[in-house]
Amino acid sequence: MNLLKKIGAIALLAAPSAVWAQATPDLNAKIAALEAATKSAQSAGDNAWMLTSSALVLMMTAPGLALFYGGLVRRKNVLGTMMHSFILMAVVTVIWAVAGYSLAFGGSSPYFGNFQFAFLDGVLGLLGGTSARPICQDGEGSDDEDRGNRRREQETQKPTSPVLL
Repeated sequence: MNLLKKIGAIALLAAPSAVWAQATPDLNAKIAALEAATKSAQSAGDNAWMLTSSALVLMMTAPGLALFYGGLVRRKNVLGTMMHSFILMAVVTVIWAVAGYSLAFGGSSPYFGNFQFAFLDGVLGLLGGTSARPICQDGEGSDDEDRGNRRREQETQKPTSPVLL
């Protein structure tokens, strides 16, 4: 009787594991899915943080500058000085969209770009059918082929010692 109880207990304990056992998915497929999810989340996080920090800077800069320069003039000139600050921010925003972005991120020179993205051409996705470039890229070139060539060149170069840098 005691032996029968032990066999019954083992059968009851082993039965659920046999019923619920599943085939384990391929480890490489799991890793690939995890890497894709991580890259997607990281890109979304980068973009969200850049938008948030840009909004915070704009909300601090405009009133801060306006109130600072308004405090430096006489009472009757405060409104004019504050409007100068706001209008200048609008002008700088337009200049950035027309030429600043292109000079910062276009071309292959490490110092100045070219007018490859003038008027945000090819950046918004509506004009050239391409999507905007991620902020964290190296900033050189815009074609996928150029970036691929540069990556291959960097991979084939002999690594330098940090002491020599």
